[in-house]
Amino acid sequence: MKVQSFLLNTAVCALAGGSILAGGIPPSRIGVYDSREVAYAHFLSTSEQAKLLGMTAATRIAQDQGNRKQAKALGKALKERQERIHMQVFSTVPADEAMAELKARRPALLEELAVSGLVSKWDAKALRASHQAEKVDVTECLVKALNPVLTDKQKQTLAEIQRTSPIAPWRARLMSCFGGM
Repeated sequence: MKVQSFLLNTAVCALAGGSILAGGIPPSRIGVYDSREVAYAHFLSTSEQAKLLGMTAATRIAQDQGNRKQAKALGKALKERQERIHMQVFSTVPADEAMAELKARRPALLEELAVSGLVSKWDAKALRASHQAEKVDVTECLVKALNPVLTDKQKQTLAEIQRTSPIAPWRARLMSCFGGM
């Protein structure tokens, strides 16, 4: 099943480029993606890991220098970022940071994927608004575009995310409050 899914997604990515050559992007064709997988790939991207390492280093430096106020503020920012990442990866909270990372490449991605827009599969309102449009799963293509550095275990986690249902945002927030995420 995994192999079939991979081959189908690869074919969609390849055919997306072919349809451009065949005559352009149909306006009623949108790319649908699983924001949880995209958020996880973004978290594992080189650029995001560098930001997190920088924030962690700055926190340590502030602590080492005895600047408690700055260390506390940086620690709080790191904690909030971690909670936001967890919400995006385990829930249906939009992967805003990941999509912002792709913003500069969005026009090229839309063309490559032969879609007129990108919509999270969890965004019911946007999906209703485009109910007549052909929907194409572009998750794997967006994950690849973020260039995550994946270990075998992280690849397995991505596969698990695909197979599991998301946690409702309210439940994820509650779990986060009690340290369950």
